[in-house]
Amino acid sequence: MQFVVKNMTPVKDYIDGNYQNGLIVELIMSATEGHDDYRFVTEIFLSDSESLSVSEVKDRSIELAKEKLKKASSEI
Repeated sequence: MQFVVKNMTPVKDYIDGNYQNGLIVELIMSATEGHDDYRFVTEIFLSDSESLSVSEVKDRSIELAKEKLKKASSEI
């Protein structure tokens, strides 16, 4: 299973009475030959004191996508 970051979009949202900066990260999971690729969209919001490098954002997004995939497969 290989994930590739296709797009990262910065966002600011009003959460729990505060504005928080974040990223919407679009990932593509490459499927095996003959199967469709899967697209995942994850949201990562950061507190004012928190910062992440690009590789940390990618790693966190991939973990969130894997959790979504695991949850979806267990519901089937």
